[in-house]
Amino acid sequence: MRVVIIGASPLALHTTEVLIESGHQVLIIEKDKERIEELNEHLDCAFLHGDGSQPDLLREADPPKADVLMCLTNHDQTNIIAGLVARNLGYERVVTVIEQEDFEDLCEELGLTETFIPLRNISHQLAELTEQPTAAPALDTLFKHDAALRGLSLAGGGLTLEQLELPEGCRVVGFYREQALLFPEAQMQFQTGDELLILAQEESLKALDKRLAELQQAT
Repeated sequence: MRVVIIGASPLALHTTEVLIESGHQVLIIEKDKERIEELNEHLDCAFLHGDGSQPDLLREADPPKADVLMCLTNHDQTNIIAGLVARNLGYERVVTVIEQEDFEDLCEELGLTETFIPLRNISHQLAELTEQPTAAPALDTLFKHDAALRGLSLAGGGLTLEQLELPEGCRVVGFYREQALLFPEAQMQFQTGDELLILAQEESLKALDKRLAELQQAT
């Protein structure tokens, strides 16, 4: 298969490596020229320099010869626009990744039917693992080099998700309260003893660890 990927995010690069190992051809569209030069040294794939949401560049990627186009930048709006342009240019399949669930209904209305929310998918897998304790070792396979899970046990309550002030690229995907796995809502307040599960991108880990230390001292 020939796969066109927009963006050189950690998710995009890991996906590229898996596709190459499986024998697929990959073309990455990336607007950072220096990033392309860096990746070209160790990735056996083709590159196009430019904004992947621009029609001319997506035409240059040759839609009729692409089996799948994946929009994997770190920006939801860019991914949505690129997906719409790609669909209009005749790409056979368009996969759009978004981080904000608020955009999911919009994507559906716009006809972007293959839309994925990575953090939500991982949350569901984590929840399933609580019901299958013998499958716990498989948890390691969920987190690659670009992601990690951190935990925080709250010694004090009253904080909301917003008040946690986690760094960009980090999200509370669930928490334990009295041995029950729950999922946080925007305005809810955490209680003393809640154990938070925080998923973070690799580049955000240093800032996250610093923030967690601050929260432990504060509570």
